[in-house]
Amino acid sequence: MKFTLKNIFFTFLFLSSPLAFSQNNYSLAIDLVLSKSAQILKKSTDSSLQYAFQAAEMSQEAGDTIRLAKSYHQIAEAYDEADEVDRIIVYRQKALEAIKNFPDDTLKGRIVLNMGKAHQRKGNYAQAIPYYRQAKTIALKLNHSSLAYAVYNELGYSHLVHNYINLDSAQHYFNGALQLAEEMKDTLKTAVVYSNISTIYGQKKEWDTELKYINMALTLFEKKNDLEGISRSYKRMGDMYYFTKQNLKSIMYYEKAYELTKRLNNTSGTAVAACDLAYMYAMEKEKAKFEKLSDESVRLAAQTKSWSTIRYAAGWLSEANEILGDYKKAYELHKMYSDANDSINNRAVIERVSRADIQETFDEKFKTLQLEEEKRKVIAEEKEKYQSFIRNILIVGILIALILLFFTYRNFIQKKKANIIISRQKEEVEEQKFKIEEFNKEITDSIKYALTIQRSILPTEQEILKSFPQSFRLYRPRNVVSGDFYWCGTQNGMNMMAAVDCTGHGVPGALMSMIGIDKLNEAVAGNLTNPSAILSFLNTGIKTTLQQRDNSSGSQDGMDIAICCFDFKKKILHFAGAQRPLWLIRNDELFEYKATKVSVGGTTSNTQKFATHDIPIQKNDSVYFFTDGFADQFGGAEGKKMKTKNFRELLYPCKRFPF
Repeated sequence: MKFTLKNIFFTFLFLSSPLAFSQNNYSLAIDLVLSKSAQILKKSTDSSLQYAFQAAEMSQEAGDTIRLAKSYHQIAEAYDEADEVDRIIVYRQKALEAIKNFPDDTLKGRIVLNMGKAHQRKGNYAQAIPYYRQAKTIALKLNHSSLAYAVYNELGYSHLVHNYINLDSAQHYFNGALQLAEEMKDTLKTAVVYSNISTIYGQKKEWDTELKYINMALTLFEKKNDLEGISRSYKRMGDMYYFTKQNLKSIMYYEKAYELTKRLNNTSGTAVAACDLAYMYAMEKEKAKFEKLSDESVRLAAQTKSWSTIRYAAGWLSEANEILGDYKKAYELHKMYSDANDSINNRAVIERVSRADIQETFDEKFKTLQLEEEKRKVIAEEKEKYQSFIRNILIVGILIALILLFFTYRNFIQKKKANIIISRQKEEVEEQKFKIEEFNKEITDSIKYALTIQRSILPTEQEILKSFPQSFRLYRPRNVVSGDFYWCGTQNGMNMMAAVDCTGHGVPGALMSMIGIDKLNEAVAGNLTNPSAILSFLNTGIKTTLQQRDNSSGSQDGMDIAICCFDFKKKILHFAGAQRPLWLIRNDELFEYKATKVSVGGTTSNTQKFATHDIPIQKNDSVYFFTDGFADQFGGAEGKKMKTKNFRELLYPCKRFPF
């Protein structure tokens, strides 16, 4: 190294600084502040945040880039605990910028991993995955099994929840995490992966395989006597048996989860378990058991002072009381649910204001430090100018040469910077192209999977023909998924069929169709066979699910429906409709039975009644009910809409088919 006057000057400044003699002690102090922040994170988020900002300030003063990155990482952890995702991303990015020029290490790997988790938490899956891949590269480079395990788990989860678009990829990454857990001989990590893998088979509705993996996880949790893991496994089993409509088995495992949470003195867990168990007893109409557990769940939820726990219990128990017909209690619990939801939002606002004050204090101190640093730079520059002036008087010739060299070098730097900018712009274009491609794929795959889900809940051809051997259906969605759907069911010797037109097309319409099918199944499960009563139940159910109120300016989505209940023994057809009629062709004559001129849901009153037509049926009668899909089609030589009149004429060639 060549020692010029400038070199000597700055060396003198450094040696004369007290920081040079206490650097180790100062670093230890920063570490202690960071340790304190981590210790109190769960107890007091705001206090933890204050310590983390203090550590960042100290690191900035000391010029300690590594500890500055650790401080930003801890600030992000505090905001993670406070559920402020945008600020998590800001400080994870600050941490990455602080150590961007340092070699890859475990700290950088964990910061990159957590950056991906923050984007995933916000729903930005396309932005999360590149961070996961970077963390994966670092983990493999360092041969860090624990970090690689965490990365594979997060990659698996991201593909699992990403609109359920790639279960095979989720399986691949969970298998990688499983291999690492087994290589580390970490029983609990292995159990967690088994539990994660079980969710894949749950999504595929491969219940036996899902149960196998839940049991494998449970066995390992039991081996390590991990009571929390055992309790979660019991709840998973209860949930699985609930979805497969095996209520007694669901009750058995919910009871086990309930007893174990009580043993652990886990008030919040017991409140949730009691709620799950109470809901199942409501499904089984065991009112006494339901009321005991429901009261316990509400009481324990209140003790936790956790609005999220209160919201969970109140929401499910409100629905359970509705199943049992106790609408007054259902209303009270729904109000509790709404109050809890409002309180969560209000608390979040207060906490954000408090943390904003801390942030403002830190920013002011940071600006002060920056001003002091700039002042020091100005003084150093003035001294350097003075020294340069003296040298210039003595060596004018050399100065001229240096000036020429300076301009040459500046031009070189400018060209280099221009090339860097062009390169970065190219990289940004490629990144945007990748994001757009990922986004388009996400949308396409999501819609395709929505189609799979919709097809799975519609009645099969076999189910329809079993109830109606001499029948046909024509179902051709305009888009990939449809807002129109058909439904059939049986109850008390009655065969039922419906054609339904939901508000909207595509995915929005498909979402409404799922609500409609669910409420129709609930009606039949509640022993409703009268079409008018079923429509009233569907009307109330839709308005409750979508939180619709009469004359409200919110969601006004609803359905038009024609529903029939066939009593083949008495040879009577019971029909009721909301905006959709029924046509009967008998002896070459078409009879139209009018529907009630309102839709179900939306602005329709909760007390709306629907007219029922009791129609005697005869041999060779043909019955048709339908949505407006055919009548609204455009075509022909003039490209005009078909309309109902032409559609009616289209049906006459079908009259030869018997009822």
